[in-house]
Amino acid sequence: MNDMTQHEEQDQKVPPYVSPTLQKLRVEDRPNPSTVCEGCPASLWYVTPDGLNNFCRVTRTMTWTKEEPQAILRCDGETLAQAERAAKLQEDAERKRENAGR
Repeated sequence: MNDMTQHEEQDQKVPPYVSPTLQKLRVEDRPNPSTVCEGCPASLWYVTPDGLNNFCRVTRTMTWTKEEPQAILRCDGETLAQAERAAKLQEDAERKRENAGR
């Protein structure tokens, strides 16, 4: 099995990540144009009086501001963050199964 197949299988088992901050916003207040950062667990979305912002914990850069909205379409950081999230969810599920068997 190649890496892409493994990643696709993980995607099928793990529910998509949705930013709690973006969920609370009206659709018209969300990033436009859309960006891959919206579904990335490494994204830190926050709202200030000046508007919506995003800081990427992988690249350690601002990837979205009102003044500079960037439509990032693909990012290895998102792929890595999703893989880390899938591994963490799997570890948590295994730990729960172990504890239930005690």
